[in-house]
Amino acid sequence: MAITESAETQPGRGEPPASGPPRSRARTRWRRWTPGMLVALAAGALVVLAVLAWTYQPVEFGDEGGVLFPGLPAAVGVRDVNTFGGAMGEIYAPPQPGVFTIVETIANAGP
Repeated sequence: MAITESAETQPGRGEPPASGPPRSRARTRWRRWTPGMLVALAAGALVVLAVLAWTYQPVEFGDEGGVLFPGLPAAVGVRDVNTFGGAMGEIYAPPQPGVFTIVETIANAGP
């Protein structure tokens, strides 16, 4: 239509354009199954966490510990620290030249 024409008509029926392409069945099916899949995934995760919690075996300090190990050099000046209240505490080894060993054991107190 030229600018100088006297008729003010527009081509088409005058309806506004659609907001987008029509939805496909695959897209609506995906939206329908998504909540079910999320619930199934969460239930599976809860089952795995429950099994792990049921079979948990805590590790604690064993009965043996010290500075001697057969055939290896021992540390000099090693002492227990932070033993307040009968706690096992920690082992402190002052700086020293060369290689030395400290022996510590762990035990499994679980079922």
